[in-house]
Amino acid sequence: VMDESMSSVNSLFAGRTIFLTGGSGFVGKVLIEKFLRDVPHVAKIFVLIRAAKGKTAQQRWADITKGVLFKRVRAKCPETLEKVVVVEGDIRVDDMGMSEENLKAILEETSVVLHCAATVRFNDSLRSTIELNVKGVDRMIKLCKRMPKLDCFLHCSTCYVNVDKQGEIEEKLYDVVCDPHKLMEGQSWMSDDMLDGITTAITKKYFNTY
Repeated sequence: VMDESMSSVNSLFAGRTIFLTGGSGFVGKVLIEKFLRDVPHVAKIFVLIRAAKGKTAQQRWADITKGVLFKRVRAKCPETLEKVVVVEGDIRVDDMGMSEENLKAILEETSVVLHCAATVRFNDSLRSTIELNVKGVDRMIKLCKRMPKLDCFLHCSTCYVNVDKQGEIEEKLYDVVCDPHKLMEGQSWMSDDMLDGITTAITKKYFNTY
């Protein structure tokens, strides 16, 4: 029996097509499993997955669905797995590196975007972090602006925002050490030594590149 809160969620997503990034990550996998198990009226879920470790996106997704997380889906509603359309791509590339066929379908059909792809390594290089966590979001926003049916863009961010603050953290934009737009522009031509210098300055306040 579906409880009242999930009934409301199901009504909200009924007939909708979702585009989700970060489908192989912790948050992404949990979201997909929850949709398949408890939101039966969702129409389709495009899932962006990067090829890695000698495996295609489809092979990685097949391994994920065999895991413990999807045990209840496999037992109770295995047919819902057919709603997942695996799309090979990479948020470090314009248009997410998708094929023309996949890009066309996603632009035309998507009404909800859930952007969960990111690097969450605290010790990642500033160059990698900018490419994935800053420019990746910028690329996704540009993609969303080309979706005629889009009703919602949800960016899954981090609880570590404003980590340098103490006490109550208000829901407002605080001043930052450097302009993120200038950092994105500079990242393309700055040497590693230059970025290392910026990293040293930034981590004095924010503790790590993440």
